[in-house]
Amino acid sequence: MAPRGRTLRQPDVLTTSAPPDPDPDQRTMFTSRPTPDAALQTKWFHFVLALLAGALLVNSVPHFVNGISGNEFPTPFADPPTVGLSPAVVNVLWGLANFIGGYALLRFTRSHIPGAVLFPAVVLVGASAFAVFLSLTVSSTLAPIVRATGV
Repeated sequence: MAPRGRTLRQPDVLTTSAPPDPDPDQRTMFTSRPTPDAALQTKWFHFVLALLAGALLVNSVPHFVNGISGNEFPTPFADPPTVGLSPAVVNVLWGLANFIGGYALLRFTRSHIPGAVLFPAVVLVGASAFAVFLSLTVSSTLAPIVRATGV
């Protein structure tokens, strides 16, 4: 029994709780989450941005792989653009820029396109279409160079 005028003190307990969810109006592209009313916020350009995100992510792969392998590969910075070959360092940087841009678009559009199937499907369509385009473009660009050098 506690003496009069005194109360028993509870032991100090560390409690942790998750930080409150940011105000929807103050969310950034890195804290955004799909909201239940996301269907009401979906605009046509969100689908275009999701297609572009897939294209940028696919485009980052050949530039980064050729760059870290030490191979020259066409970039928009070559002379002539997209036809000439750029050094390996330029390809690594261009691949990283494509990856960062694609990831940022992916995070942004994810909060605006609802559904567990629709969003990945749109990104996959963009990635697949750009992969086919890249295979046709790169093969026609590099074929004359390979024939001339015999590599």
